[in-house]
Amino acid sequence: LTENVSEARVTTLAKRITESFERPIKVDGREFRLTTSVGISLSPQDGQDPDTLVKHADRAMYHAKDRGRSGFQVFTHLMNHKFSERLLLESDLQTALTEQQFHIDYQPRVNLQTNRMTSAEALIRWQHPQLGAVSPGDFIPIAEDAGLIGLIDNWVLRRVCMQLRSWLQLGVTPVPIAVNLSAMQFQQQDLVETIQRLLVEHELDPKWMEIEITETTLMKNEEEAMKKISRLQGMGIRVSIDDFGVGYSSLGFLQHFAVDSLKIDQSFIRELHSGNTAIVSAIITLGHSLGLRVVAEGVETIAQRNFLRDRGCDEMQGFLSSRPVSAQHFAEFLDSPVRFAST
Repeated sequence: LTENVSEARVTTLAKRITESFERPIKVDGREFRLTTSVGISLSPQDGQDPDTLVKHADRAMYHAKDRGRSGFQVFTHLMNHKFSERLLLESDLQTALTEQQFHIDYQPRVNLQTNRMTSAEALIRWQHPQLGAVSPGDFIPIAEDAGLIGLIDNWVLRRVCMQLRSWLQLGVTPVPIAVNLSAMQFQQQDLVETIQRLLVEHELDPKWMEIEITETTLMKNEEEAMKKISRLQGMGIRVSIDDFGVGYSSLGFLQHFAVDSLKIDQSFIRELHSGNTAIVSAIITLGHSLGLRVVAEGVETIAQRNFLRDRGCDEMQGFLSSRPVSAQHFAEFLDSPVRFAST
C-alpha cells in the first residue's frame, strides 16, 4: 500500500489474505490446504526506503512462520536482535555436526495394558559450546530454512544405526527405534537406498528401525509417499504417522497409506481435561478401524494414562513413563526389561 494507512487496516488485510489461503482447494476430487505467512513493515517507523522495508517485512514473515505458520506479524525492532541470534545459530549449525555437538536421547514407548516398554523414539539434542542446551524447537526450523535438515537427518539415521549395533555387540537386545524424518529428507529420491545402505553397513535387521513422518509430509506428494512407504515396509521397517490430528487428515486420506501406527499429537493429550476427550477417542477408534496401532504422545499424568488405557489406546510416550534419556541410561532399561510403575 502506498498511501498512508493505519496498522489496523494493514493487519485486517493480512488476516483476510491468510484466511483466504486456509480454504481447501480441490484438485481431481482431492482437497489440498495451503498455509501462508505474512510479514508487515510500515513507513516511516520501520524504514523510509524500499530495501529497508522489504528487509524488515521479511524478518516479520520469518517470525510469523516460527509461531506456527498461517499467520501474520507486524515488524518490531526487537526482531532485529532475534534475527541476529537466528543468523548466529544458523552459522553454528554448520559446524555442530563436525564438532560432535549433537547427541541422541531415547524416550521409551510403553504398552498401556502391560506397562512394558515396546519401542523408543530417537530425539536429537544440541549441546552448544557457549549457549548450552539448545531446544530442537529452536534449531530444527532454522535447519529447515537453511537447507541443513537433510544433513541432520542423515546424521541421526547413522547414529541410531551405530547405537543399535553397539547394543547388539554388547549382548543387549534392543527394541525398535523410531527416527523422525523431515519433509525434505522424505522427499529425497534415494531415501530408501540410503536407509538400506546404513542397515547393511551396520549389519542390522530392519525390524529394529521405525520411520516417523508427519501428515503434512505425506500430503505433499501422496503417490510418491505411498511408493516409499511400501518399499520401506517391504524391507521390514515400520512406518508411523507422527503428530496425527493437526494436519487436516481425513479417513479417505489415511486409506491411501498402509502405515503401521498413528501417534496422537501431544496437544490433544495436553488438553484432555478441557474437552478433547471426544477427539482423542475418535482418533483411537479411527486408527483401530484401519488396523493401526495408536500411540499417545506427551502423556504426563495418571489421569491421562487411565483415560487412554480405558479407551483402548495401545501405547503411550511421555514424562509419566520416562523422560528422554541418554543411550547409556537407556541400555539399562534394555539389559533388564523395565516394568513401569502402575498406579
